Amino acid sequence: MTIPVTPPDAKFYPLLKKYSEGGISAMDAAYEIQQLKIPGFEDPSASEVIIWARMAGYGIPSPSKEEAEAEAAEIIKKLGKSDKK
Repeated sequence: MTIPVTPPDAKFYPLLKKYSEGGISAMDAAYEIQQLKIPGFEDPSASEVIIWARMAGYGIPSPSKEEAEAEAAEIIKKLGKSDKK
């Protein structure tokens, strides 16, 4: 079953842009949208923020190749430490 998502309100486009640029997490953006107290958007979820960012044409954060490789290396390093316990 597909549940339709209401289009984003232009009042929180700056938050969607900030999320899409990696400045805040989807969860933080949802919380900040909730604080705006816009009727119809009282309890947004992180998943709605992701959909709204795409609907607004901003897209979602995407790390550079170098950032992704560094993150993967850190995860592998942590996994290696947990195996030794």
